[in-house]
Amino acid sequence: MDQVFLQAGATTYGPVNDARTFWQRWRGLKGLPPGASVLIRTRSVHGFGVRTPFRAIGLTSLLQVSATQVVKPGRIARFPGCRYILELPMEVDAPEPGATLELRSA
Repeated sequence: MDQVFLQAGATTYGPVNDARTFWQRWRGLKGLPPGASVLIRTRSVHGFGVRTPFRAIGLTSLLQVSATQVVKPGRIARFPGCRYILELPMEVDAPEPGATLELRSA
């Protein structure tokens, strides 16, 4: 998994794992260190197999925040019109809708 960072103003999110394979997307946040996040190219994510809720942030193709949802175990979050979803642990504050994130290499 490629590690990148996302920047929204003065806030840096990362390390963000760029999940590209089926297994990386399926695993999501499971097994990652505290504070780590996952960027997935998709329009929906699920909480099947997770024990705690997480934040899902829908991003447009320009990495602008469209919406934020809390995904509880056994639930699905859909983001129509989004290209990416950023999965964040609950202890990490989500960027505000309308914010544009910048992608930075590790």
